[in-house]
Amino acid sequence: MESLVAELTSAEDLQDQLIKMTVRRDELYAWFREIREAINAVDLEKYKLRKEVIRLIEETTSPNIPLIVYNSTNNDNNIVNPYPSMPMVGDHTSRMANQGKASSMFVVVKYVEPPYSGAVFEIKLKRGGEDHRGGGAGREGVTHEPQLLEPIVKLFGRYAIQTARIFSRSQLFILLENDITHKTLHGYAINTKSLSVASFVPPGASKRAGVIVSAYGKLYHLAAPVHPEKLSFDSYDPATNLWTPLPNFPFYSTYPANMHIVGHAVCYGFILFSMCDCNERRFKVAAFHVSTSVWREVKIDTYAFVPFRGRAVVVGKTIYALSQYGTNILAFSFFLKMDEGDFACSLNAPLRLQGLEVRGGPFTCGAKQTEYLVHLGNNDFCHIRTAQNDEIDCRQYLCITTFQIVVGEEGSCIKTLDSTVFHVDVSHSGTFYITFSFAPECEDFEPEEEKESVETKCKVSYHPHITRN
Repeated sequence: MESLVAELTSAEDLQDQLIKMTVRRDELYAWFREIREAINAVDLEKYKLRKEVIRLIEETTSPNIPLIVYNSTNNDNNIVNPYPSMPMVGDHTSRMANQGKASSMFVVVKYVEPPYSGAVFEIKLKRGGEDHRGGGAGREGVTHEPQLLEPIVKLFGRYAIQTARIFSRSQLFILLENDITHKTLHGYAINTKSLSVASFVPPGASKRAGVIVSAYGKLYHLAAPVHPEKLSFDSYDPATNLWTPLPNFPFYSTYPANMHIVGHAVCYGFILFSMCDCNERRFKVAAFHVSTSVWREVKIDTYAFVPFRGRAVVVGKTIYALSQYGTNILAFSFFLKMDEGDFACSLNAPLRLQGLEVRGGPFTCGAKQTEYLVHLGNNDFCHIRTAQNDEIDCRQYLCITTFQIVVGEEGSCIKTLDSTVFHVDVSHSGTFYITFSFAPECEDFEPEEEKESVETKCKVSYHPHITRN
C-alpha cells in the first residue's frame, strides 16, 4: 500500500513539473515574440533614419563645400575647414627635407571610419637605394623608432575615394563618392607642386564602386561590372572640363554577380581591366580600345593566370604589376592580333619575379594588408605596404621598399635596395588602407598604338629567377 502511494505521489510530482515546464515554455515564447517585435521596430526606425539621413545629405551637400583642407602659409584658394569643431591638419613644414638628389612620392590613403575620408602623404627617397630619415629596417625588422609621417592633405567626411594622375601632369585628380547614396559629389585636382586645389566637374551619373583610370591624357570612370547603369562608362578631358559618355561595359550578363575591378593597365591604345570575384577564385580581363571605343574580352589561361591589382607599370615591352594573391611582382605579356579592322587580345600566364625582400614592420598580415607598386623611372620601383596592427591602436606603419628589376640576357630578376618604415598617428583618425601612389618625377609610360596588322605588343623572357605563379 505504501509503495502504491509513493508511485501516485511521484506521478503527481511529474505532472506538476510538466505543467510548470509548459507554463515556462509559453512565457519564453511570449518573451521571444516581444524581442522579435522590438527588433523589427528598431529595424524600421533604422530604415526611416537612414532614409532621412540620405535626404538630408542630398539636400545639404553642395559642390561648393570644400572637402580638402590643409594648413598653408600661402593659401591662395582660401580653403576653410567645413567642420569648425575639427582642427585644420596637414602642416607643410613637417615634410621631410629634400637632401641630395631625392625622388618625391605621394601616397593616397582611405580611412576606414570617420571623421576623415582619407589623406595624402608625401615621402622623399634618395635614389640609389639609400633612404633617409625614417625607421631603418633590416632582416630582423625595425632597428629604431620609425619617423612620424604627417599628412599634407586630409579629406573630411564619409566618402569613397577614387584617385588618378594624368601621366605627365603634377595634378592629382580625386573623386569623392558618398558612401550612402553612392553619388559622385565632388571632383578635386590637387597640384602636387604648389599644393593648390581646384575643382573639376564630377561624372553626372551615380557609379557605385566605380574606378577611375588615367590613359592618354584623359580620365576614364567605369562603374563596377555588377551595376549595369545607364551611363556606366565616361571619359573626362581636362582641356574642356567635360565628361563624355562611352559605350557601356558589354559583359554584365556573362560575369559573376560579385565580380569587381582590382587593377588596370594602359598600353598600345588599350585599357586593360583586371577583375575577380569576392572569393578571388574566378577572374576576367576586359580591354577597351581607346581610339575606336570598342570593348573586347581578353583571352587568358584560366588555370595559370593570376589577376593583377592596382595600376600596372609598363616598361619597354613588359608589363609589371602586383599579384592579387600576396606580395608578388608579376611580369606578363600582352598580345594583339588585328585582322581586317577587327582585333583579338590575350594575356599570357604571368611570371613571378623572385628577389623582393620586404623587411621589417610590425604588421598584421592577411586581409587587413594593402600594397601598391610605384614606378620611379627606368627599372627602379617602390613597393609600399601597410597593415593594421591589432596590438597597437594608436599608430599604423608604412613600409617603403625600393628595388630594381635587373634585365639580363637570360631574363629578369629583382634586386632589393632598401626598406624604410614610417609610422602614422591614427589615434584620432582610425586605421587606413592604400588606394593610390605615384612619383611625380616619373611619367606613366603609356605606349601608343602601333599600326601593324599583326603584332606581339609585349614580351617577357624566362629566367631561372622567374617562376610561374
